[in-house]
Amino acid sequence: MDYSVYDSVDNRSLPELPGSQVPDDLVLQSIVTAEWRKMFTIGVLSRRARVKIETIRYYERIGLVPKPGRTESGRRLYGSADVKQLSFIRHARELGFDIASIRAMLGLREMPDASCEDVSRIAQDQLVAVNDRISRLLGLRQELSRMIGSCANGKIADCRIIEVLADHNSPADLAEQKSTWGLINCLKAHL
Repeated sequence: MDYSVYDSVDNRSLPELPGSQVPDDLVLQSIVTAEWRKMFTIGVLSRRARVKIETIRYYERIGLVPKPGRTESGRRLYGSADVKQLSFIRHARELGFDIASIRAMLGLREMPDASCEDVSRIAQDQLVAVNDRISRLLGLRQELSRMIGSCANGKIADCRIIEVLADHNSPADLAEQKSTWGLINCLKAHL
């Protein structure tokens, strides 16, 4: 009997048996069959973890999740550990963590006896980023409310919203204006 299909499916070794028992063909076949039944395709993984198939492939390419075992025909097969890892990643992404932070937390997750100081620092950094985003969004809301409030809902030619959007300087424009005025003032001083 060829047991190589087990390795090509799971990329892990057979489970350890108590003592030094060597299984006969029937026992080994039942172990392989039981493990095979626990495996599923990328489509099933996608539904269980609520992550798109293309996202799963991307995470595999960048090494965020391990490459799965494959059948002889090349089909990817996954197990319950893959669902848990992808669910962890999805939840972290929903909370706004970037890939580098998620990679670090996944690495730390593999050291259960280590201090959680590093994970706490990563989460604290994310909280600061979220608070900064909230502040910017509140400023955007205030600006939009002001623009809408100044609109008389007349003709586009007289629309205050269009006027404000057209006249609003970007940070690069403001820096250029400041630089230009600095040059002009410098020239005036020397004339």
